[in-house]
Amino acid sequence: MTPRFLPLLTLALMAFAADDDEGLRDRIYPRSGPPIAAYEVVSEGADEVTFKVTSQSAASKRKSRDVVRIAYAGMDEGAFKTGFDHLTAGRNADAATAFTSGAEGGKEWHRVYGALLAGDALERAGKFSEAAASFAIVGEGPTFEAHRLRLDAAYRQGFALALAKNPAADKVVATLTDLSKGRIGLPAEARANAIRCALAIAKDPAAKIEELARKATLRADETESWFHFNRWLTATFRAQGKAREAARTVEGMLSALEKDPALADAGRMVELRLLKGTLQAENDPQSAILELLKIDLMPAGTVDQQCEARFLAGKLLLAEAKALEAQPDTAKDEKKVAFVAEQRATAKHLLMAAAASSSSKPAKDEAAKLAATLP
Repeated sequence: MTPRFLPLLTLALMAFAADDDEGLRDRIYPRSGPPIAAYEVVSEGADEVTFKVTSQSAASKRKSRDVVRIAYAGMDEGAFKTGFDHLTAGRNADAATAFTSGAEGGKEWHRVYGALLAGDALERAGKFSEAAASFAIVGEGPTFEAHRLRLDAAYRQGFALALAKNPAADKVVATLTDLSKGRIGLPAEARANAIRCALAIAKDPAAKIEELARKATLRADETESWFHFNRWLTATFRAQGKAREAARTVEGMLSALEKDPALADAGRMVELRLLKGTLQAENDPQSAILELLKIDLMPAGTVDQQCEARFLAGKLLLAEAKALEAQPDTAKDEKKVAFVAEQRATAKHLLMAAAASSSSKPAKDEAAKLAATLP
């Protein structure tokens, strides 16, 4: 190749690279293999996800059953970014408002994810009827009947109705049961059984739901519904005083996510470690402290989660220090005296950090009160 052609070749390669960089926007996360970078995800069908690798390329397709999740580049800006920021700060109602605004965008994913994220935020805020209405945008009616997330949306709609003690949840269960007899099969039946668990607890908070919960056979790679149901199940077992069942559920979730990095989400790992530490606090405080301190080293987590983890870890460290200090031989052992002082100092550091948090959780005030008792 003669030198006079090199500038033209360089310009051509630069133009191609620029188009390629510009195009790598959305990310498709398959059940196996690396994420797929796409210029644009065109649509998420029940059977196939359609996307373009570059602005000029023909449409490509991937079986929907092979897709775990999709991250749209537009979620890093505008109303969606505002919504996620509110969620991180624990402002769930504000997050729902932002996501509802994001749903007004012109693309399919704006409307679908805006409705689903708003519904999730509303459920977190305890506004179950409003959450059900938001999930229904995708979960029922003809507009998104062929969407990949239709089944999950219907499940969340029915679950929110059950939490609201609305008998309309039975209608969603019936619809999912009918779907389970056709092509969809077990995934629909698993979601119907999950809603039946919520209905049983709505009727009687002390109801035994272990057997029914085992029939809610959601798979870990059905990440959204699987995580949502098992998180609720853990909270339900805790409320019923069934610490062993709650711990077993959390351990199962952590194990599933740690085995498959494609499913692991940093924020969810923080949530699970906080749950695990809280459950361990009563019977195994030393293990609980180690679990809670891991959260400080993790890059994710909300303000509320960080505050609660620091408060509980500080409280447990202080209790350990007091217990050791009360032992008759501690005062005569310089190493033990130094260790107690170190434990107290670490406990105060954690408690003061929790007290300085912007969280509105009770843990913030409790941490401030406990820190004030320390010299």
